[in-house]
Amino acid sequence: MRIRRDHGTVLPLVLVIVVVLSLVVISVAKYSAATLRQGQVVEASADRLAAADGATDNALEAIDRGSSPCTITALGASGYTYPLGDTVNDIDPSITCQVVGGQVNAVDSFAVIITGDGGQTGPLLEITNGGSSPQAQKVFEGPVYLARTPRANAPNQTMDFSATLTLKDGDLWYSNPTCPATDVDLPTQLTITPAGYTTKCLTDDWFTLFGSRKPPVPAVAALTPQASTTPTPDANGCYIWPAGRYSSPPQLANQSYNYFESGDYFFDDIGTWQLANTFVLAGYPGSIGPGIPGYKNSDTYATNPCRNAWNSAADQSGAAFFMGGTSNIDLTNNSALEISGRAQGAYNVGLQALDAADAGALASTITGDGRIVLSNSGTNKQLSIQGLVWAPQAGLEFDLIANDAVAALTGGAVVAELSAGASAQANNFVIRVDTQPSTANVELTVTATKEGTTKVRTLITYRTDTEYAVLSRRVTEITPE
Repeated sequence: MRIRRDHGTVLPLVLVIVVVLSLVVISVAKYSAATLRQGQVVEASADRLAAADGATDNALEAIDRGSSPCTITALGASGYTYPLGDTVNDIDPSITCQVVGGQVNAVDSFAVIITGDGGQTGPLLEITNGGSSPQAQKVFEGPVYLARTPRANAPNQTMDFSATLTLKDGDLWYSNPTCPATDVDLPTQLTITPAGYTTKCLTDDWFTLFGSRKPPVPAVAALTPQASTTPTPDANGCYIWPAGRYSSPPQLANQSYNYFESGDYFFDDIGTWQLANTFVLAGYPGSIGPGIPGYKNSDTYATNPCRNAWNSAADQSGAAFFMGGTSNIDLTNNSALEISGRAQGAYNVGLQALDAADAGALASTITGDGRIVLSNSGTNKQLSIQGLVWAPQAGLEFDLIANDAVAALTGGAVVAELSAGASAQANNFVIRVDTQPSTANVELTVTATKEGTTKVRTLITYRTDTEYAVLSRRVTEITPE
């Protein structure tokens, strides 16, 4: 019988080949998987970097336009984070901004901040007394903030317009617990211009956003007490009033011209100070003179009896009115009031309502629907406050301003509610913020997350008139490696 010695040798060979091929296939598969994974990682990293760069450019453009949440909410020590609100490569980057040097006053960025505080009821913003002529157009220059959702109709009406208003070079910001609100209802008489500006929502309330931005208050209780009796006019017929503390309304002579010298004024629970048939200029108005020449249509700078008083004043630093207790101002027939503001820390203040935190002073009791400044009866009235109005728990009313008259807030306003009206031919009806620009170094960190994290950090020098300069911009984190 013949013996076959190679019997059974094929199987081990096959097994060896299978094992070798398996090892090769597994290695190739692992390599392919690693290569594919690496490709995915690289792709995700590129997507994140592109998204972070795009969000950084968007954040800087928003700062340049005065439309950035950073410039109104974030410039404190703790910083602020908000989403871009749009997707880039399926990524919605987050933007964190924080001050790392200097200080910025957020209220400098706004024409009007309306808080709805102090027990305020009804609409926050009322625009009245319309007309079709160019002079009748009312303009707010810069961003406007409402404490509640903009609504022109019930329920929860916050805007009552019977005349046109142009919001120029700024967004209409508002607070709502859920952003954006689904019930925004803008008045047909409202125009927001130029293109690109719109409504913007914040989840924080007004106090969180702006409460810490209150201007500093001098020691008003220690100001020199002044008599409220009518002083003797100077040789030109101008009544000159010294700065200090007044415990009753200054007694203004009929058909008089009054100059309140530069300095701080504390009106200590004086009740209603009614202006009628009189011109009041507070603080040095500059070499060109006041915006309001007088209360008569025939008045000019050259004929104003107080022109020598303001031009020769030793102190030309401006005036600030501080209102305590029941103090408020009411403009009636043939009255003109102009306040040229005064520096208080980093702020240029025209009029400020005191609160309980102001040591030695009685807090203002004009709250909610009460008006800290009122001009709603009588004819031929003019009002101009060239400095910040800070009265977050009280209303302010520009109403029935006469033909060819001045109605202007040129330092911005923080008030509980605002009523703005003027006759069809009134000119110079404008509310804007002329800032005393403050500057800070601001760090913007954009975070993009997609199968890892990429951060782009940009350091800028920012100024509240929206000017900025980029100091550095770099990628600070890429994970996974």
